[in-house]
Amino acid sequence: MAGRRRNDVKRALILIADPDPFDVRLLEQVCVDAGHIPLTAVDGDNLLAMMAREAADWVFVSADLAPVSGLDVLEALREDNVFSSVPVTLLTSPGASETFKAAARALGAHTLLQKPLATRSLRQYLHTLPVTKTVAMSGEREDVYAASAAQPHPGSRSEHPETVKAHPSGMPCPMPSAQSGGLLQPGTAEQLAIALDYELTRAARFVGALGCIAVELAPGPYCSVETLAEFVREQVRTLDYVFSTPNEDLVVLLPETNRAGTAIVAERLASRLRESAHSAHAHRITFMTYPEAGTDNPARFLELARHANLQSMS
Repeated sequence: MAGRRRNDVKRALILIADPDPFDVRLLEQVCVDAGHIPLTAVDGDNLLAMMAREAADWVFVSADLAPVSGLDVLEALREDNVFSSVPVTLLTSPGASETFKAAARALGAHTLLQKPLATRSLRQYLHTLPVTKTVAMSGEREDVYAASAAQPHPGSRSEHPETVKAHPSGMPCPMPSAQSGGLLQPGTAEQLAIALDYELTRAARFVGALGCIAVELAPGPYCSVETLAEFVREQVRTLDYVFSTPNEDLVVLLPETNRAGTAIVAERLASRLRESAHSAHAHRITFMTYPEAGTDNPARFLELARHANLQSMS
């Protein structure tokens, strides 16, 4: 098509087939965050049809697909000389038997990942995927990828190996972003709403935990929100989210973190803020956790986080 260009970039084209829309959404987002290109299939038949027209680098397929199961897909790919070398990750249920796992390995499954899927382990796993070829995107696929990449996992930062360095605290932190004057921008209020809904849904569904810390900014002139957000980021994990809101505060989401863990992070953050040049800019820190909040309503959960467990910074 006239006016279109093809971008050659080193990204893995990853096909995903899972009957659970929640897991599909998680896999898609983590793939995009890692710089890869996810394409989803609605079932096993659709996945095999996509394989015939897409030069996939990797396949994620659920064992629970029907009527064509994950094992059926594995067998079909291994019997085809064209696709037999494409690595396949099989997503299994917690109750998968050793006999089933042995059958999957015998059919050539590269890896077996047990559900429920966790954001952190998926990110770590995707970083181990060997990307050996360049994916040339058509104009249509380029537009789809650009739209997905423009909406990163809200408030999170890149975890590409080339953009992560060690922080003196022992936690990983990102290299400065040239696009934002040397600072990574915190997530927006709109991204906070999306991430909070997502993480609360995940915690409720898989009987997990979620911590939320609110840092209320002091009135009057202070350093930029970006500067303070970067300092806060350096005190938390790579998979945690940092947002700024119109309420003049910063909000930190801590996936898979219970009440005790959230309290430790909040206390550490308060202590380091007091000892830093930012001590005059943060007024108080509050936090709340799920399931202790007793609600999975995002707005109510955030309200409780802003008003519970007050810890003055003065």
